[in-house]
Amino acid sequence: MTLSISKGPANSDTKPDDQEYVEVGTEIGFDSRKIVKLWNALAKLALHIRLPESKDDKIPEYGNKGEIVSKVEEVLVELARLEMGTMTFSGIPDGGNVSFVCTCGETNKRRAKLLKDGQYVYCINPQCNETWKVQISGTEVNFENVLIDVPCKTCEAVNHIPWRTVTKMKYDEMLKYPCYICKGYNFVKWQLMQAARPSPEQI
Repeated sequence: MTLSISKGPANSDTKPDDQEYVEVGTEIGFDSRKIVKLWNALAKLALHIRLPESKDDKIPEYGNKGEIVSKVEEVLVELARLEMGTMTFSGIPDGGNVSFVCTCGETNKRRAKLLKDGQYVYCINPQCNETWKVQISGTEVNFENVLIDVPCKTCEAVNHIPWRTVTKMKYDEMLKYPCYICKGYNFVKWQLMQAARPSPEQI
């Protein structure tokens, strides 16, 4: 969103549309949780080393160079996006409406009074499967992307699958997706499993 201020003072004789405005700043959008995930991923790849599986297991001193470069490039893309903004807002109401930009690029608008904390809303783009969770704190309304985290079977990197994509799958249907790190293919499917009541000792 963009914040502008009128050059002249507001009064009852002047309509807002007739005012001349000066742009104060623009917010691109900032999700602190995403930054934390990127930071933790970098720490895991570059700052920590795994334990050896045997005495002959040689561990690189600084981790896997390819994985580190890939994650650093992902961080640079996010930083370049944030760099386009000049300020950060805590939430400004727009005529009773709130809006957010989906990952597909579609701008979604909602009536703030009709939203409830914890509510799931879908992107208005019919070709998009993204789901967003409403988070309300006081007068501030935010939208969190609902994703399912699935580790890659090859490199264990955590991949994010849209929640709606998974819930729309039929029983025994197979979902195939490439890992964003190693590019290896993974498979996910719904499967019926039997559960047993735990014994008193296990509770």
